[in-house]
Amino acid sequence: MNSKGSTIIRFCQQLNRPGIGDVLAKYEPEASDKAACVLLLLMAHFKEPKNAIMLEADPFATATDVESTVPFPSKPCLIVQGDMMKPTAWMLSIEQKVLLEHQSREGLQSQEKAWVDEPTCEHTLEEDIGLRMDFNVG
Repeated sequence: MNSKGSTIIRFCQQLNRPGIGDVLAKYEPEASDKAACVLLLLMAHFKEPKNAIMLEADPFATATDVESTVPFPSKPCLIVQGDMMKPTAWMLSIEQKVLLEHQSREGLQSQEKAWVDEPTCEHTLEEDIGLRMDFNVG
C-alpha cells in the first residue's frame, strides 16, 4: 500500500474530476490513513458513491450498535469507526452482518502485510457464516 498507494495519490492529484479534489483536500499525509484515502480516490474516480463499500460509524460503537443503527448495503463493506480519513478502528460486514469488529489500524496493516507476504492466503470464517475466502496475491 505504501508505494502503490502513493502512486495512486500522485496520479489523482493530476486529475480534475468531481470528488477527487474533495478527497485530496481532506488527506493529510502524516495523519491520514493512506488505504482509506486510496479507496475514496478510486471510488471518486469511478463515480461510485462513498457508501458503496465504506460506511462511517461512531468510534465507540459495538458490532451490535452498528447492526441496529447503520443501513448496510447488500454487498460486503468496510465500516470505518471515526473520521473516514483517520479511522480509529474498522469493522467488516458481509451479508449485512458484522463479522470482524474493532480491527485497529495496526491490526489491519499487519493483516495487509501477511496477505502481501504470502503468495496464497486462505482465510476461513466458517464459524460465523460458513464462508471461505481465498486470496491469491501475486
